[in-house]
Amino acid sequence: QLRAALQRGRQEAGRLVHSLKGVAGNLGAADVYRAAQLLETACREDQADLEGLTAQLLRELERVLQGLAGLEEQPAQPTRPLSLSPAELAGLMEQLRQHLAENDFRSRDLAEQLARALTTDSRADQARALQQAALDYDFERAAVLLVEISGPDQA
Repeated sequence: QLRAALQRGRQEAGRLVHSLKGVAGNLGAADVYRAAQLLETACREDQADLEGLTAQLLRELERVLQGLAGLEEQPAQPTRPLSLSPAELAGLMEQLRQHLAENDFRSRDLAEQLARALTTDSRADQARALQQAALDYDFERAAVLLVEISGPDQA
């Protein structure tokens, strides 16, 4: 996509590289960020070595993508149950409900805690399904599962 943008013109390539630079900065991919910054500047200032800078950026991006490929997320198998009182469990469920309603990524950690708390409970399978939905950023499905786990009086 980047090479095609370069063929269409420096301005278009510069916009694409600027977006990539922003994503790299947000992710903390410093080498990709620096390479994108150099290429963006070269596009803007009409410098000559776009091919070399493009190759450098693509190498850095490939390194990051290879690293990410090995991180495919699986739901954590609760290693040890989390012991909570009924009041603590209700508080955890309420906190999780609020985060799910806001599509907040912190729901993932709370869902993991709930799965650990319900490891030996009859609702363990539902809690693991909720955890997987949260890991998949399917907060709507996770919220439905939370209502099922909580029971009708908690909905």
